[in-house]
Amino acid sequence: MVALHSTLDFAYITQFGKNFIHIVLPFNNPFDDNLCFVKIAKIPGASKYNHHIRIFAKEDLNEEVMHFLKLAFAGSFRS
Repeated sequence: MVALHSTLDFAYITQFGKNFIHIVLPFNNPFDDNLCFVKIAKIPGASKYNHHIRIFAKEDLNEEVMHFLKLAFAGSFRS
């Protein structure tokens, strides 16, 4: 696993597939109303939710994904 961090970790690359990269973003609340997350799961024993993104092509890094990456990055300073 590769962790990308600012002051604290804000994104995890959990898989490098043959044709994809799997990224996990932790947030305090679930963001259910979106099209970019393939899975949202509560972290057992914590008050955070892991949001899973799978990137297959450069085009998958769209505005929605970039919004959540920026949100995770900004949130890492407040955690």
